[in-house]
Amino acid sequence: LTPLHDGTSCMCSKDAMIAYGMAEKLQGTGITVNTLDPGTVNTKMLLEGWGPCGISISEANDQFWLATSPELENTSGRYYVYRNERTSSRFAYAAENKDRLWKELERACGIEFN
Repeated sequence: LTPLHDGTSCMCSKDAMIAYGMAEKLQGTGITVNTLDPGTVNTKMLLEGWGPCGISISEANDQFWLATSPELENTSGRYYVYRNERTSSRFAYAAENKDRLWKELERACGIEFN
């Protein structure tokens, strides 16, 4: 298997591609799928390795906001950073990249998503 990227994209792009692909596949079902960058959180591991360089754990609740916010009830296929909609890398929007990653995930899991 050849890499899905040239080394310039990161795991965030793949996370976004999965979310965008799911949003497309679930369109019209009433199920919404979005993704976010949680930011740098001062976890125990981060603090031990680099010191405090992010937000406190008590402030790291954007995932809860994304999952429960009434303002996003009918919003799907979006990417958020600090509760603001952003665009992810061009790589994540390319249909051939999303399709290739999705097929690889189906193969790895042994299931087909229709």
